[in-house]
Amino acid sequence: MSANEREVLDLLGEGKTTAEISRLKRIGFRTVHTYYARLKSKLGARNVSQLVRIAALSTTSEISNGLAVVLDRTERIEMRFFDHRGKLIGERKYRAESSIEPK
Repeated sequence: MSANEREVLDLLGEGKTTAEISRLKRIGFRTVHTYYARLKSKLGARNVSQLVRIAALSTTSEISNGLAVVLDRTERIEMRFFDHRGKLIGERKYRAESSIEPK
C-alpha cells in the first residue's frame, strides 16, 4: 500500500467524506475514487462501505478516542464516536456504492 493510499484510508477511517478527502489532500474527486478502487482491490473490500469499516477498525487514533459502534448494513454503514464519558461526540453515515469504478 502506498503512502497516499494509506493516508486516504486513514482519512476515511476518521470519518471524512470523499469531498473532505479531496479538499484535504488537494486532489480531484475522481482521484479519491481511484484510491478507493485500489484499496478495495488490495484489502478485499467489495464496496466503499466495507472499506470504511476496514478503515475505521484500523485507525488507532479514532479507536483510542472512543469509536464505539460500527454498524454494517447492506445499504449503509454508520459510525458513532463517543468521548471518554460515553457522550456521543460524532456520527458518520455512508451509503453503499454499487461497484462504480473510475474510468
